[in-house]
Amino acid sequence: LTSVVFIFFNPFIDVMFNVMGDNQYAHYRDYVLTSSMGANVTRIIIAAIPLLLAYIGRFRLRKFWPESDYIVNMSMINFIFMLFAGYNWIFARFSIYFGLYNFLLLPRLIKHVFYRQSIIIMHLLLIVCYTAFFYYENVISLRIIYRSSYLNF
Repeated sequence: LTSVVFIFFNPFIDVMFNVMGDNQYAHYRDYVLTSSMGANVTRIIIAAIPLLLAYIGRFRLRKFWPESDYIVNMSMINFIFMLFAGYNWIFARFSIYFGLYNFLLLPRLIKHVFYRQSIIIMHLLLIVCYTAFFYYENVISLRIIYRSSYLNF
């Protein structure tokens, strides 16, 4: 269903707003259909990485953490919203709620899916990659410069 909606995004949005009728959200129809500002592709890829790792290690993950399906499903919902955010940034707001499940999933994936020898390397790689991603997203892409009165570097 998600892939069909993703492919036929504009007709789906049109039908969705027709079903909703004239309410306080009706003015969003033109905004969603005409605005072409979507989320950065890097954010969509970052949302997909935990799902890819969970799929690769799904048998080991279920063996050591039987409740993992709930967290993986919530992470998948986050990825779906990020796919739609590629069309319009308004959908990226849902990642505030569902993106947190990636932060729950990643440490468990590293702990249960990877071998004991590579766990420390994976934790360091996770920290380095997320730091680089957040630096890219905030400083390079959004041009947010943080100035501190206490830290001068």
